Amino acid sequence: MKHNLPVLDRETVVPPGLVLVSRTNLKGVIIYANDAFVSVSGFTREELLNQPHNIVRHPDTPPMLFSDMWYTLHKGEPWRGTLKNRSKDGAFYWVDTCVVPVRQHDCTIGYMSVRQAASPDAIAAARRLMSGEDTPATGWQQRMAHRIGIRRGIELGTRFVTAAMLAGGILGIGGLLLANRTGDILTRQYVEPLQVSARLGRTLADIQRNLQGLRHDLSYEEPLSQAERRQTAFAQSGQSMQADLQLLSDRLQDTTTRERLQDLQKTLTSLQREGLLPVSEALANQSASQLQFLLSNKLLPLAEQAERELEVLENRLGATALEENRTASQRNHLIQLLAILGIGMCILAVVRVGRLYLTHIIDPLNDAIGRLDRIAQGHLAGDICLEGAGETGRLNRASTTMQLHLRVMLDEISQLSRHMDTQCLRLKDLLWQVVEHAEQQHDHVGRTGTVLLQIADEISVMSSGLLHARNTAPLAADNLHPTLEQAQQHAAEAEAQVRDIAGQIATSRTAVQNAWRASELLEHTSRELRRLVSRFELTDAQWHHRPLLTQPASLDV
Repeated sequence: MKHNLPVLDRETVVPPGLVLVSRTNLKGVIIYANDAFVSVSGFTREELLNQPHNIVRHPDTPPMLFSDMWYTLHKGEPWRGTLKNRSKDGAFYWVDTCVVPVRQHDCTIGYMSVRQAASPDAIAAARRLMSGEDTPATGWQQRMAHRIGIRRGIELGTRFVTAAMLAGGILGIGGLLLANRTGDILTRQYVEPLQVSARLGRTLADIQRNLQGLRHDLSYEEPLSQAERRQTAFAQSGQSMQADLQLLSDRLQDTTTRERLQDLQKTLTSLQREGLLPVSEALANQSASQLQFLLSNKLLPLAEQAERELEVLENRLGATALEENRTASQRNHLIQLLAILGIGMCILAVVRVGRLYLTHIIDPLNDAIGRLDRIAQGHLAGDICLEGAGETGRLNRASTTMQLHLRVMLDEISQLSRHMDTQCLRLKDLLWQVVEHAEQQHDHVGRTGTVLLQIADEISVMSSGLLHARNTAPLAADNLHPTLEQAQQHAAEAEAQVRDIAGQIATSRTAVQNAWRASELLEHTSRELRRLVSRFELTDAQWHHRPLLTQPASLDV
């Protein structure tokens, strides 16, 4: 990097509203510099032209700023930053710099730099950056904003809404399906087995009742008149218990519950094999003693044991069903929490992305529209803004580039109009001198013509006297007559030349007067041009305090 020396610790304050403009070719060589740039930099225009623009670079400016600037410019985009420049005498000055590519026929042919006084906040931030206290960093929001635009934002928004709807639908429908499946599992593995166990309990109760009835008959030595009916009831109860046990065996999945079921199966099998079948045979044989033995030693103890084991099984089924129901409730609650969390995250994402969209798309778009409106109204001194992403950012940067081009063009026109004024004044001074000289010559020629006329009159008088003397002295008159005729002829020729010179002087004076009027018209045109240019040179304060027209103003062309 070029180090310009000397360097002094003295600041040159750039006056507010002063615009420093320069243009370079693709190699950064200055090809144009306005008067403000020449004045602030301390160089002459001849010293600036055809020199690299880093002639005003200050050694304190970090190279990464220029790397970022050239990276941005090579992408065809404008760059803005606060720079510390060096003047010719070594002093420094802070400028808010905006550099834009100059393009023709979609090709970059050079670069244009527009600089103005930097704000105190911008200078303080630049000092912190130069001292290393701050580092240029971009958050995820800025990185994301620079990757999206209006079209891509709509595409991403559509995809996000579609994904959110799909996720919500999957979560909701999945939750319903899972709830239905859980309900089916609870019904199949717990509710139906509890119903079967209840029916099995009723079967055992019927067996107990028949056994108690049979004991009553035996106790009172009544005839076994209902033996056939009780035998049939015992057979039906045995078949019902086998069917219910098989159904429980098919439905139950829990290991502990199946162990309780196996215990119950063993007891009921023993009750049927060791009690009900022998009781049916004893009833068929009408053996009261055998019946009494079976009731006391087999049937009643096995039936009571079966009831206890059935109660244990039902308690186990109830506890497991409650646990499964609690697990299903917790799972449903978790699904609800996930749904609420998903909805909250979607709302938060929509709000954050919406704010990001407003900040980097909508607000810069409104700024660009406002800038174009102000440009159309003649306000070119507004703030320069390069913010925005996507189509909005390109529109904002294009409008800023147009604003700077118009501003520089008007600066050149203003500079040329001032130069035109200077040349008009010089031309008027020269014309005034020519007019004065022509008037003097005209007066001198007039006086000369008058003298020649007097001489011609005197020669005529002398000729008349000679004619009179010819009668008295013919020889002397004849000798003087040719001389007088020759003098009269020379006087006439001199008078004609004087008249011709006077005519030429008058013609020259007329031409000079026409040139004077042309210079007056040119000066008036320059003033009108400067007046039109001044319409676009309003500062922000002047723009905000401009008079508002309630009716369209007429244009005086």
